[in-house]
Amino acid sequence: MSIKKWCVRNLIAVALVSPSAMSSAQPAAKRDITPDITIDLVVDNAEKASVSADKIVKNNGGKIEKRQIWRDQYNNQTATYIIVVAPNAVDDMMEKFRQLGSVRGENSEVNADLTSVRIKLSMADQRNENFADSRSQGRLFAGVAAANLNLNLSNDKSRSMSGAGITLSPRGQWAQLSIILLKETKKESGNETSASATAKEPNSSGSSIVLIGHNFYSSIFGGGYRSFANPYAGLTYGYSRLFSRSLFAIGGTIGLELVKLPWFTWSVSSNLMGLYSGKDGGNTTMYATHLFIPF
Repeated sequence: MSIKKWCVRNLIAVALVSPSAMSSAQPAAKRDITPDITIDLVVDNAEKASVSADKIVKNNGGKIEKRQIWRDQYNNQTATYIIVVAPNAVDDMMEKFRQLGSVRGENSEVNADLTSVRIKLSMADQRNENFADSRSQGRLFAGVAAANLNLNLSNDKSRSMSGAGITLSPRGQWAQLSIILLKETKKESGNETSASATAKEPNSSGSSIVLIGHNFYSSIFGGGYRSFANPYAGLTYGYSRLFSRSLFAIGGTIGLELVKLPWFTWSVSSNLMGLYSGKDGGNTTMYATHLFIPF
């Protein structure tokens, strides 16, 4: 191989692997997406505030590189933007962003030599600072419950029972444990000739029911996060001791949270349950009300 050919071949190889050639071939991998400005806001409603943010960006000639709006499991809503704008429009845009809510944090130091400025905007619901944030901590909601049962057990007459007890929930919704002591409702009767017959009937002493409920909320009706009138449906199962009979209970629930505030929740519900054991069974309709207070 001649010296001339060897030099030409090596010059081509150096050009192919040079840093300038690599950077031009892969510009996306080298791109720095670190924002020049960050602003973190607390707003009343992140979804509505994002509509205003879109208009602010458009009116100032900016470009939205990235936009994301999401809710976490506690219904805290957050909107995040990455925006590119000309340096002469930054001050006006930032001033309008500050008017959308309360500034929780801001870094607005910009290099004067930049031809374009990248802004990261974060907007979180105001509820993050209040009720929803407290629910995200491991709080226990405890309270009282009252119930009325209409029993239809095999080999027995229909009976009505009422009682009260305690109810516990890890976050005031989604799941709850209720322990209710029950007693047969006394009905006045003009006929008292069946004293011997009633003596043979089992009494309601020691009757109780322990239930675990899993509730589900529809996003159409607010997803269970409204302060008033939250409808829900769910599954209920547990164990009951009724008139000296041990029975397993399983059924469905339809309920309504009348009031849901940071310091208490009041709900009413209707449960239709089947009662089962090895030799016995039946069904019951239970109407209940629950009052939760967080601890």
